[in-house]
Amino acid sequence: MIFLIMIMLATVSFTQNDMILIDEIEVLGNSLLTDENIKFISGLEKGMYINNFNIQNSINQLWDTKRYIDVKIDIEKKYMGNKLTIYVEEANFINEIVFENNQGFSDKTLLKKIDIEKGNIINFNDIYESSNLIRDHYKSKNYHNVNVGYRIVDSDSDPNSKVLVFEIYEGKKIKIKKITISGNQDFSKNIILKQFQNTKLWKWYWPFRGKFSRSNYELDKLILAEFYYNQGYKDFQINGDSVSMSDESIDIYLNIEEGNKYYIRNVSFEGNQTKSDSTLYSVMGIKKGDLFDKSFFNQYALESIRSLYMNEGFLNFSLEPIIRPIINDGKSFLDIEFILNENQIFTINKILISGNKNTYENVIRRELDVFPGDIFDRNKLYQSVGDLWRLNFFNTVEPRVIPISDNKIDLEIEVSEKSVGTANFSMGYNQIYGFQGGGGFEFPNFRGRGQTVSLTYQRGLSGNNYSNSQSVLNSYSSNNVNKYESFSVSFFEPSLFDTPNIVGVSISHSERGQNENSYWPFDTDNSRLSLRFGRRKLKWPDRYFKITWSYSYSRDRSFSSTLQDITSYWGQSIEPYVDFSNNEYVFKTSGVSISQNISRDSRDRSEFPTKGSRIKLNSTLSGSLLGGDHDYIKNTFEMEFYRPLSDKNLVLSQVFKAGSLEPIDMPSNQRSIVPISARYFMGGSGMSYGEMLRGYQQNSIGPYDYRPRGGNLMMKYSLEIRLLFSADPTVYGFLFADMGNVWSDYDILKTTDLKKSLGVGVRVHMPMLGILGYDVGYGFDETIIDNGEAHGWEHHFVFGMPIN
Repeated sequence: MIFLIMIMLATVSFTQNDMILIDEIEVLGNSLLTDENIKFISGLEKGMYINNFNIQNSINQLWDTKRYIDVKIDIEKKYMGNKLTIYVEEANFINEIVFENNQGFSDKTLLKKIDIEKGNIINFNDIYESSNLIRDHYKSKNYHNVNVGYRIVDSDSDPNSKVLVFEIYEGKKIKIKKITISGNQDFSKNIILKQFQNTKLWKWYWPFRGKFSRSNYELDKLILAEFYYNQGYKDFQINGDSVSMSDESIDIYLNIEEGNKYYIRNVSFEGNQTKSDSTLYSVMGIKKGDLFDKSFFNQYALESIRSLYMNEGFLNFSLEPIIRPIINDGKSFLDIEFILNENQIFTINKILISGNKNTYENVIRRELDVFPGDIFDRNKLYQSVGDLWRLNFFNTVEPRVIPISDNKIDLEIEVSEKSVGTANFSMGYNQIYGFQGGGGFEFPNFRGRGQTVSLTYQRGLSGNNYSNSQSVLNSYSSNNVNKYESFSVSFFEPSLFDTPNIVGVSISHSERGQNENSYWPFDTDNSRLSLRFGRRKLKWPDRYFKITWSYSYSRDRSFSSTLQDITSYWGQSIEPYVDFSNNEYVFKTSGVSISQNISRDSRDRSEFPTKGSRIKLNSTLSGSLLGGDHDYIKNTFEMEFYRPLSDKNLVLSQVFKAGSLEPIDMPSNQRSIVPISARYFMGGSGMSYGEMLRGYQQNSIGPYDYRPRGGNLMMKYSLEIRLLFSADPTVYGFLFADMGNVWSDYDILKTTDLKKSLGVGVRVHMPMLGILGYDVGYGFDETIIDNGEAHGWEHHFVFGMPIN
């Protein structure tokens, strides 16, 4: 018997691999494609040697075209040769798609929901999927009793095509009108229903509630279980539930078992050799007598113990909790025993850097707080990865732990680099001033060494004359078309000689015409030299802090064809210091200042932070004992906070900023001023000058007399809800709410007197372009140009194009 089976298997094997010569090929059943096309698709041709595997492959290739509903290949052996016949039954084309009985949605709407188009070959799998898509769309709009079928009929206009008809029974819109809860003893039905985030009862006074989604309902059941777990009911479970749908409503029935409410009685540890019980007890955050919170226990208590060991090199550390329920005097308790297996301490053998095509290794290594020979510390590794992200040089930063022995590992840091520089032409627009723009080069990772070199040039592109409704701002209009021009060159080294020491230098020059942006009634120019040094990664208060000091020297000129233009802003006291030459009155000043900037940055990303914060305090002393004519003390404080909402694609951003400027009294026989550039201005996009407050025109908020003069006190708050559309490149949209104001002195400061606005915007961070953005906001309060009415809508643009 076994021999016969072997003979049969051998015969089958021989038949499968027996090669047959094709002497003739015939194609039958085709009308849409030629014989030669079908032969080409099948891969068969006269003179080939084939076996059964080749035939099956040819059938699959024809079938994959989705043009046929049946494919067969036969071989007829003849005396004069072998004839191969390909039989195909062609699928028809869809000539028309028809929807029947669709009262709730138009044909156009339903066509957008399906994956079939006119002209497609009939594919029953696609038709089935499209029926489901139509059904899902109806259910998302509360037609839960919908039924979708289909039929295929002949086309009157084309005998080779068909008409696809979707037969729809819509039914009525229905919502959740009854939820029955059984088995609950310690919590009322109302408390339980409040835990549901998406599954809500319809009420006449809540007409938008009552929608049912199966996926949201399943999520709400998990949320309910989490609620019970957090209240000590570790044995909570849902014994059964049902959703019934009638022609009028949706009824939900939920049977739960709460179980006992547990408290922690005893906590013990087994297997801990390097850590005492008291140490472990203190870090896990739970103690005897506490209500047992299952979520806290799993997410914090266990993770705290793991982190303690992982941060000290116990890479193979394992932890298993054993929970024993105890009933005592009618109350439920838990005895928790932690079984630990510490295993070996791992040290770092090598740190490997990969993926850095342009960036030097030392730029990456100097950001790391882990080193070869160190005991592995997971927390330091995470901090180092965060530091690399904040450089904003890389698209991705991925650490890998590679075990090489029982107690040693290699660390690999793999990065994917961003574009190393930008050459851009940037422009800004607001409704009064039109366009401003310029270009420049910025290399944030210059030559791969982590340094920043930038060269920028900006220029006003138009000299718009304003309408009569804005005549208050026109009093000092200039005929100079190029109202604004500036350039700057800067160099920044964040790690001098691979240490945390910072050095930088910048040189800038700007010229502003009358009535430009800050509306001062004369032309100005300014030249400035700044030197900066400091240190980052401070050991105290924590590693996220950075401190820098800067020394600046500036020379300023204010000039006009009339003396009154200059004295109207600076006052009559400066008249002795005004020179007259070349038919112009010129007021020259110089400034010497020292600034200190303390900042803390714990954001997880630079372009789209999802968590963390950034805090900055800048203090400046100008003039007085330092010399020069600019005498003031200025302090500006800023806080930014970021937190994820629901997931990392939806983020809440909050920014608070406040500042004060105090002039220093000098002897009356000395030239002493506060320069315009030191004062606070607000309004608009803040692109070229001043603080951003969207929904208002550029620099239109604050003290003014026929023009904004700038203020000595400033306060601003901005809230944004951001939604990430793309991570590479970074693209996100946002809703914003801004409020802020500028005051001349404390005696008129009112924290309730803030200009408010709401709006929407979008930002695109493009490689080699920089930031492209558009905001539209509505200002709810009046400004200098609004004649007692709300300011209304304002548009703000920031965009650019590459320079080749």
